[in-house]
Amino acid sequence: MNGDKELEAAKTTLTQFMTMNKMRKTPERYAVLEAVHNSGKHISADDLHATMNEKFRVSRGTVYNTLEMLYRANLVMRHQFGGVILYEKRTNRPHYHMVCTECNSISEFSSTTLKNTLSTIKLRGFNITDHDLCLYGICTKCRQKLSRQKKKLLQNNDKKTL
Repeated sequence: MNGDKELEAAKTTLTQFMTMNKMRKTPERYAVLEAVHNSGKHISADDLHATMNEKFRVSRGTVYNTLEMLYRANLVMRHQFGGVILYEKRTNRPHYHMVCTECNSISEFSSTTLKNTLSTIKLRGFNITDHDLCLYGICTKCRQKLSRQKKKLLQNNDKKTL
């Protein structure tokens, strides 16, 4: 589904959710949904608020409350990466995350093997409705940077011992 159709489907789902729960259908709520969809990345509530206020005046509280509502409506995903909560639009494409512990960059990856393995897990007395997998490590860029720093440090130590 392309971006415009995805957003329109999400707006329809949001309208249905608010109708079912007897909630007001405000332009601010639709604007938050649209902002998450248009961000194209994992975004914090504060960053979303700052971005939105460039185009659409909305309070920080409205952003936080609407993100919670969008999460309950199954329209956004909520992730906690290293103590920070980030949101992204929900997709039908299963994906997982890699977080660099040096630069905090977040990359997504897909794995059919992992998807199939996770779908076979059965837990007694527990019905899995969703999952979130996050791998922590050091990205290639940071590994290279750390390697250069280590090499430089070793060279400096060698010079000092001469």
